[in-house]
Amino acid sequence: MYTSRDGPYLSGTMSLIGFHKLLIVTAILFCALFAVWQGIIFTRTGEALSVALAAAFALAAAGLTYYLANLQRFLNRDS
Repeated sequence: MYTSRDGPYLSGTMSLIGFHKLLIVTAILFCALFAVWQGIIFTRTGEALSVALAAAFALAAAGLTYYLANLQRFLNRDS
């Protein structure tokens, strides 16, 4: 195990921050696609639950995108 100015890391493996970013991107894609899918279902059926789910998951995707874009600031790191 080695250390850097950012903290400990294992040589040749993905960092914990890198893995966290990968999980966030996966969650963003899931939320965005689920929102689109529910929007399509709403246009076909007109169910209120579908539009509510589409809005909630679109909002979640937007929030996760904001979090990913500002992750370094949330982690209190300079760069």
